[in-house]
Amino acid sequence: MAKKFTLDILAEQMQKGFASMTRRMVDGFAAIDKQMESGFAAVADDIADIKRDMATKDQVIALHNQVNSIERELRDIKLTLTRVVYREEIDEALKRIAAIEKHLGLNKKIAA
Repeated sequence: MAKKFTLDILAEQMQKGFASMTRRMVDGFAAIDKQMESGFAAVADDIADIKRDMATKDQVIALHNQVNSIERELRDIKLTLTRVVYREEIDEALKRIAAIEKHLGLNKKIAA
C-alpha cells in the first residue's frame, strides 16, 4: 500500500530541497566570489603596471621642454647654415667682380 502523503512529509522534502538549493547557491556564490577576486586582482596588477611604466606629468613636461630646446637649436643651426651658404655665394661673387674689374682695368686708383 502507498505511503500516505502528509504535511510533515511535504515539509521534510521541502526542507531537503531548500537545503540542497542553499548548498548549491553558497557553492555558486563562492565560485563567483573567487572569480571576481582573481579578476579584480588581475585588474589591480594591470593598473600597477601602468602606473609603474607610465610617465609622470613632470616627466612629460621635462620631455616637452627638451624637445622645444632641440627644435630651437635646429632652427639656429639652419639659420647659421643658410648664412654660411649666402656668405660663400657673396665671397664668390666678390671674387668674380674683382676679376672683371681687373680685366677692365677698373682696379686702378683714379685721382679725383
